[in-house]
Amino acid sequence: MQKKLLAAAVAGALVAPAAFAQTSVTISGALNLWYESAGASGPTNANTAAAGADVKRRDRIQDGNGSNIRFTVVEDLGSGMQAFGQVESAVFGNADTRPNAFAAPALSTNAAASSFNGWATRNSGVGLRSSAWGEVLLGIWDIH
Repeated sequence: MQKKLLAAAVAGALVAPAAFAQTSVTISGALNLWYESAGASGPTNANTAAAGADVKRRDRIQDGNGSNIRFTVVEDLGSGMQAFGQVESAVFGNADTRPNAFAAPALSTNAAASSFNGWATRNSGVGLRSSAWGEVLLGIWDIH
């Protein structure tokens, strides 16, 4: 009995990795940044109290609203069918790190900037796909 149990355990240990070999996990993303610099010298508006005052140079590194991180999992279910899932999140809205950078809008009051808050703020969902009948998806996904 002991030998049969040991043989079954060894066979199970050898077969189990083959079952997990059909799962694909991918971590990817995009980084979209640019550098901006602005300043002015001389009069900018004669009607203001600071007429003739120079506007100090300001620098910032800005996210182009495209930086993201994506986790994708695909499981082959056999017979041409796959289960899949993806979580994609925006990385940051503004990468300002210096004290003389332009002020970023408060995330709580800016609807466009608030898309950077939280997890799964971009293409995220789970679904099934088949070579015979197509794909069914539940989640948030761009259609273009």
